[in-house]
Amino acid sequence: MEIKLNPFKSPLTQSQMLYVIAITVFAILNVAALFLYVLPELGDLKEAKKGVVQYSAALQTAQSEYATEKITDVQIEELLNRVPVKRADSVNIEIFRELAQMSGTPLGYITQKNGNDEGQTAESGVSPNGTVSTSFEVNVVGHLPNMLLFIDHLHNYPRLFALQKWTMAELSKETINQDYPDLYTFASIQKDKAVLSLRMTIQTYIFPQFADSFTKKSEAEDLSETAA
Repeated sequence: MEIKLNPFKSPLTQSQMLYVIAITVFAILNVAALFLYVLPELGDLKEAKKGVVQYSAALQTAQSEYATEKITDVQIEELLNRVPVKRADSVNIEIFRELAQMSGTPLGYITQKNGNDEGQTAESGVSPNGTVSTSFEVNVVGHLPNMLLFIDHLHNYPRLFALQKWTMAELSKETINQDYPDLYTFASIQKDKAVLSLRMTIQTYIFPQFADSFTKKSEAEDLSETAA
């Protein structure tokens, strides 16, 4: 039996040629789309996943580092000194005396009144959120640099004060002799310099609405330490 092989294939028809060309073009377009769109997106997704892993690790580190941290007694004391929760007007008066001594401005007088200029009544001095405010009128006398030093000390004092208004006037010799006869006995007062009077309205604040927060926190810490 003799088998003859035909080394030549029959040529493709026109429709078959068009079909092959169409498939080739489609494949080329898919490859181009893969390089232009899909691969960059996959790269960005990979980088995003790396970022998520890094942020998750940082969050876990932060949580493990700060989750067990608590406010110390010293920090609570500093906070209560800054924003007291109990009323103690005598403490404020002593602070004003201290500032006057630090600034070299002898204290003229201190008067106290409740309320402020923001709609609070003079009887209560309590805002809608529970904050109690008290206004003090403080008068000090001395030379101009010392007056400015008093205001600076007031603003930087570790308690919340608000200097609502102030007026300054030069005192005559007659006024000094009449109202402040012992003024020149202070080392900070010089006779050859002008003596001024600084009258200030200083607002103080008490936050009784936060008193229970510190009490509850202390009780919770005591129970936690007892359980441990």
